[in-house]
Amino acid sequence: MRMGFKPWDVVVGNQEYKIIAYEDGYFSGEYYKVFQDNHEDSIDFNSDTFVCWGIKYVPQNCIGEDILGNRCVNLDSKITITRNGKDFYSFEGDMYFGIDRARVIINDLNKHSFKFNNRDYERDILGTYVMYFDAEYIVKKWFQSELEVEIENTFSGKTKRISIFDKRAMWGCRKKTQEEKKHCYVYYIINEARNKIKIGISNDPISRAKNIQTSSGEEIEILNIIEFDSRNEALETEEFLHKRFEDFRMRPTKVSTSSEWFDIKIKDALLTCYKTKEQIMEFINAMSEKGR
Repeated sequence: MRMGFKPWDVVVGNQEYKIIAYEDGYFSGEYYKVFQDNHEDSIDFNSDTFVCWGIKYVPQNCIGEDILGNRCVNLDSKITITRNGKDFYSFEGDMYFGIDRARVIINDLNKHSFKFNNRDYERDILGTYVMYFDAEYIVKKWFQSELEVEIENTFSGKTKRISIFDKRAMWGCRKKTQEEKKHCYVYYIINEARNKIKIGISNDPISRAKNIQTSSGEEIEILNIIEFDSRNEALETEEFLHKRFEDFRMRPTKVSTSSEWFDIKIKDALLTCYKTKEQIMEFINAMSEKGR
């Protein structure tokens, strides 16, 4: 069965790689081309496992007490589930029961609607809808150390904390309205040959970048994509960023009387202070309060 294109990165030997293309080789079969940011050469990625889950068992003897209060030595064991070699979730358990439980948890994580095999699974968890005891909730917080979430009732606003494996929860069950589906994005695109960066909005920033690449004929790269719930929010953010970096705006051309391209000097600021929606909204709200 042919594997579909995966939009997330992979980890090979504790090094992050970016997927750049899908290949169908005559001798090697189906595989992906991946490369590191600091290397020009790509390598063939033949594994169908993009996220490597693992289990660590760490036992140790420790001083404790028995039921009568006498000092004794007990075995303290810790089971840790790893994701791409990094600790993901830990609990106490013996070698046999603990490892079996870890295998069940990994299987459940792979099947969960939160899509833990995606690179941005943490971001995608927040805002997920869930039906719980016939009431509609939305996920507000994610607690990885307990594999739990805080959910808020969409009607009353009351919150509660539940396990992501709670059998009474139906995750992602609500159908979004047409208005809610109209998400829009603010993107940063860099053209290093011209020492400039574009700040724009689009409903499909990947296609937009391809069009810019084709029309300019020069190498460009997407630095960042920020998702917004509506086009109005994206427009407000674009306008704010354009005003914020007005002094670095490139001069208009004969073709266009306005320019969304800015001097490359703003790159560090964009990726440090204006990388996420939350960061940008803090600046916008602060400016609004200052103007009152």
